[in-house]
Amino acid sequence: MPASARKGAIISLTLLMIAWGSAFVVSKAAIEHLPPIYFALVRHALAAAILLAIVGVRMSRGIRGQIPSWRLLTVMGLSSITLYYAFYNVGLYYTTASQAALIQSSIPAITAILAVWILHEKVTPRRIAGMTLSILGVVVVVSSGVPAGEARDPLLGTLLMLGTVAVWSVYTIVAKRVSEFAQFLVTTLSTPALTGLQSTAP
Repeated sequence: MPASARKGAIISLTLLMIAWGSAFVVSKAAIEHLPPIYFALVRHALAAAILLAIVGVRMSRGIRGQIPSWRLLTVMGLSSITLYYAFYNVGLYYTTASQAALIQSSIPAITAILAVWILHEKVTPRRIAGMTLSILGVVVVVSSGVPAGEARDPLLGTLLMLGTVAVWSVYTIVAKRVSEFAQFLVTTLSTPALTGLQSTAP
């Protein structure tokens, strides 16, 4: 990889991690004033509108990709949008932002385990060691709990955050199976299709 491309990738990943980390704090603050599911609905309705506009521009320029089946779109939308953010926002309501972030750090390890099991990907001793450490870290975080008074219901919040780990890992595996399709278009179609379902939740 050229030095300029490597530098650009490092900067992009750094910005991504900053955005990902700050999302816990921002979302935690937001759901103190808005119902968790409603906050998720508004967030993804806005995102869907922006993504649909971008897709419209791309398609008008002749940039097209084959759309996978509605079954795959539904699974991707349920796992990456509806269920993930329902668990995420409600989980944040009941636990702390730091606890949630630590639990979600196990997503790569769980995804790697599913990839070995479902996609039959090869695993090296180094990857096994990394996955083991990640999972042990989550066990330590969950078992240590949250100091009294800092969260409404630490156990429920932890279980919901573990739910986000599970559904996002499933989404990643499904997305891998349709990697030959235009991922941007898949994400765009998944978002508005499942946002409506989110609005029916209490």
